[in-house]
Amino acid sequence: MSNSSPPGTGLSGWRETLLIVADLEFWKRAYTSAGDWTVLYEGDVEDDLLDYLNAANTRAKQVVVACNDCDYGHVRLLSFAGASRQPLIRSNGRPWETGGWFDLNARVENMEEQFLRLQDSGWSGLSDPIEWTFGKTTVKEWLAYGPDGIVWAIIERINPPLDPAARPGSFGPHFNSTQIVGDMREARAFYEGLLGFTQLVNVADEPVAAQPGQNVLGLPEELATRQRWNITMLQAPEAGGGSIELLSLPGLSGRDFAPLADPPNRGILSLRFPVGDLHRLRVHLADAGVRFAREPQTVTLPPDGRVTMMTVYGPGGARLDFYQPE
Repeated sequence: MSNSSPPGTGLSGWRETLLIVADLEFWKRAYTSAGDWTVLYEGDVEDDLLDYLNAANTRAKQVVVACNDCDYGHVRLLSFAGASRQPLIRSNGRPWETGGWFDLNARVENMEEQFLRLQDSGWSGLSDPIEWTFGKTTVKEWLAYGPDGIVWAIIERINPPLDPAARPGSFGPHFNSTQIVGDMREARAFYEGLLGFTQLVNVADEPVAAQPGQNVLGLPEELATRQRWNITMLQAPEAGGGSIELLSLPGLSGRDFAPLADPPNRGILSLRFPVGDLHRLRVHLADAGVRFAREPQTVTLPPDGRVTMMTVYGPGGARLDFYQPE
């Protein structure tokens, strides 16, 4: 695999994530009731996108939601009509089980308020909200498990405080997504060496918890002081958009969901990254031997219109969509 970053491609952080769900109305309510989120589009899925998702002979509806006045962290919810039950990509996936995308992160102003609201709505978790230190940052965090194998990591910043302009309101946009990986070195080589991402935070070979107690991953209290973890948060070469977090827990094993990380299976299917030169990026990735899920194809992504898009498999089979508007 090449170790050079993609020159001149204009690769930005991810702008949108695609969730395949069973109940569009549930998820529309979940987002619009969480905070300052609105519906940008609602309607049928165009045939060209169905074909792109290898679902040409089906019908589907979609809803696009976004946090008010945010040009990133959008969510495209897609549900197939009249289809047989689709498996979940990460069915009850634990934080040490690899494959696909694990969660979507959002900042909140009042953790206790959001925790109680979601818990009363049927969401569950691996623990109650936990205050912990991530690099130089202290946060309260809760991994909230909802339907379709989708996990929200909701986070309240404690210290250092956010700049007033960056405060999220009651429930901010998705700004990060986590992958659980078996080989941290290989995963970092993909994002840093091949795609040119840069490191925001790095936690290397540290215990999950400094002392016995509840922890955000729900590990047994005594084990959490002995179990080491590695966390790397990365941003794309161009400013803006969402970041990617890599997490590994050496010595813990479980299922690998990579074979299920394809449509029409339900869950967090893909992250979508805008680029300035899709052709240049495609050549760069092909030369590096990256496996393509879909070659470039023009599709309709309302409300944005027509785009040319391609999809590759990243670490753990996670799908990354790269697109260029027409």
